[in-house]
Amino acid sequence: MNKVIPIAAGLLLFAVAAWWFLLPARQAVPADDPQAVAVAFLGQVRAGQVDQAWESTGVEFKSFMGRDQFRLLVKKHPELKGLATPGEVVNEGPLRSCSFMCGKLKLAVVVAAAEGRWRVEGLRVD
Repeated sequence: MNKVIPIAAGLLLFAVAAWWFLLPARQAVPADDPQAVAVAFLGQVRAGQVDQAWESTGVEFKSFMGRDQFRLLVKKHPELKGLATPGEVVNEGPLRSCSFMCGKLKLAVVVAAAEGRWRVEGLRVD
């Protein structure tokens, strides 16, 4: 099971990247801060608002990770309920990968521009 999450996360990142690069018309990059979106998402998880956090994600995230899968992920990693210390934001074309540390747990929250704003489209837990 431990090997499934990194493989699944890699497939998700590939799918999101392919989807964005194949869009016929590029969308403008939103003015708001992508890391602030990732911080808000993790804040909802920390506050126990797991369903609300899942609802705030984009279509690609929801198609890859259903609500029940997300609940199980959060349950499996209680570190997610701790304070998330922000790291760097890596520009990956139309995506932004925002890194965080939750205790000893390393996270990458992938956000993408959708409908004029940033949305969480991926989550990698290492």
